[in-house]
Amino acid sequence: MGERRNLDLYIIGNNIRDLREQKQLTQMKVVNDLGISYTHYAKIEEGMRSMIVFTTEQMADIHLTPEVVVLVLRQVSGGLVI
Repeated sequence: MGERRNLDLYIIGNNIRDLREQKQLTQMKVVNDLGISYTHYAKIEEGMRSMIVFTTEQMADIHLTPEVVVLVLRQVSGGLVI
C-alpha cells in the first residue's frame, strides 16, 4: 500500500505542476497566495507530501478551477490521499 500511495502522490504532484505551468505561475507566486512554505509546496509537486483538503480548495481558488481539481484527483484511482 505504501508504494501505491507514493505513486498516487507522484501523479497528483505532476498534475499540479503541469497545471501551474500551463497558467504560467511560478512556485513562489503559488506559495505566497496559499500562505504555505516554499518547501511544503515543492514537496507536493515532487510527490513527497500529501495535501489536506483545505490546501486543495485554496489551490482551486488561486489558480485551478474546481473542475480541474476534481479531474486531477480522479486520475488517481482511489481519490485524494490525505
